[in-house]
Amino acid sequence: IMFWANYTVLWLIMLGLLVLDVVLVRMGVRIFNREELLGREIDEFNLIAGLRKWVILTLARRAGGPRRSVWRWYREEVLGAVGRMKGALLVVIIAVVAAYFLGQRYAHIYVIPADFFYTESWLEDFQEMMAQVGLVGTRGTLRVLFQNVRALAIASGLAVFSFGVIAVLILMLPVALVGFLVTQMVAAGIDPLTPWAAVIPHSLLEIPAVILAGAAALRLGASVLAPPPGKTVGEGWMEALADATRLWLTLILPLLVLAAFVEINVTPRVMTLVAGGL
Repeated sequence: IMFWANYTVLWLIMLGLLVLDVVLVRMGVRIFNREELLGREIDEFNLIAGLRKWVILTLARRAGGPRRSVWRWYREEVLGAVGRMKGALLVVIIAVVAAYFLGQRYAHIYVIPADFFYTESWLEDFQEMMAQVGLVGTRGTLRVLFQNVRALAIASGLAVFSFGVIAVLILMLPVALVGFLVTQMVAAGIDPLTPWAAVIPHSLLEIPAVILAGAAALRLGASVLAPPPGKTVGEGWMEALADATRLWLTLILPLLVLAAFVEINVTPRVMTLVAGGL
């Protein structure tokens, strides 16, 4: 970095290290509070008990309380979990929006020649390519669903080891790529409706699912920094994991299924109509 005299990157690295120092100091002050350590039990690793507690917390059944209707349970335990992630949701939304504008910025720096986007039969080539790679019908829907679930699952897993930072960065990459390519295509003279028609239909379902998954992963990774008052690190992390699991099963996964179906069966038709001048 110093060889290329890119001192801006060095300043960014220093800023990142400063933020990390503040985070670690805050975590130490919060976790290693003498009075709380002496007044509560220490976390004990027990795999079987941990799995049992995870299932109980995920189901969110109130022992001894009145039975709740399905809608009341969903409102309190699923939508309530979304409410508990307001801070994480805000961070992910800001990061995703920033990624799009970052992609736009780099599109003006690294310009792709306009000829790259022009072919005589691009629509036919696109449809043929979709068929060749298996992105048609039920098989295509399942393939898209698998790819989306795998990407979000990997991001969620990496969040555990990075305080949620890597999860947010992974979610930013495709959004930055969309901003980069859409800007390039519009600059090349292509009708802006065409690239947006290839993105918007399924994104109306996919983006909320991605934001929810990213916020759940961020909260899961960051839960070790500041456990809820009166709870150990393990208890706070287990509650965050249960909320994330509940959201995945009842909200995120259904949205991803619908988004995959729309991406294969609706988006290509919308793009064909727009490209053909309706």
